Amino acid sequence: MVSSGPLLHWEHGAEHSFVDLGDSTRIALMLTPKGRGSLAEQVAEIMAHLQTILDTHPEDMHPTVQTVFLRHPASQAECERLLAQHYGAAQPVTNYVFQPPCAGAALAVEVWAIGGKSVRLERVNPHTVVVTYDSVRWVHCAGIDAGDDCEGVFAQAIHGLERMRDSLKQGDSDYEHVVRTWFYLGGITDPERETERYRELNRARSEFYFDVPFCRSLLESHIDHVVFPASTGIGMQGRGLVMGSLTLQTNREDVFLLPLENPQQTPAYAYSPLYSP
Repeated sequence: MVSSGPLLHWEHGAEHSFVDLGDSTRIALMLTPKGRGSLAEQVAEIMAHLQTILDTHPEDMHPTVQTVFLRHPASQAECERLLAQHYGAAQPVTNYVFQPPCAGAALAVEVWAIGGKSVRLERVNPHTVVVTYDSVRWVHCAGIDAGDDCEGVFAQAIHGLERMRDSLKQGDSDYEHVVRTWFYLGGITDPERETERYRELNRARSEFYFDVPFCRSLLESHIDHVVFPASTGIGMQGRGLVMGSLTLQTNREDVFLLPLENPQQTPAYAYSPLYSP
């Protein structure tokens, strides 16, 4: 699993990065339409752009997970319909985030894709896809909607984390193997219960994670401290909460996890009690 390094590639005006791992190729794209027509026209432009990029690679490339950033929440249903028409049974698991793209576009889409002779995909349910190759197993989970916040962010977050646990279980994985999470929270800095919505999310996450032995089977032996998944937590419009995760499973002795921290930044798990009880 030694990488040749990330490469920046341009084709027909399409810029994207890919990593060649020998037995597989991974692609990451951020697509924004140039046109400002209808939502259907902008989706069609993005999907054509995506297909152009995928076709530049000799392997069959399979989108696994995508995040759709929408200007207007009311556009989600139509966007879901349009993307379903394009992908069919090959649709990746999808987060919908109500966060207006720059320059006035109706949407922007981040897509991950993978290809290679030994790569196998299993689409378990609308929120879970399993990728296996070379004795390594990745489970992508996305689009976990935690529902409304009628009982507050704490209860909302616990509900979402439970739903994500169920989706991972359907992919024969669990929180112990989670290496990455994403949280998109509406009104993230708004006040709630004499504190802040983001702090309530932190409180729920800390409680839910309390007895989870993250990544113990893949950590190097000298790592003797508690490890948490790398994570993104950002705001969006509305009051919803959407989340996703990525797990890694393997019995290979030459595959391991090495936690890294930015020495100039305080990690979330070491925040002052000011930010979470």
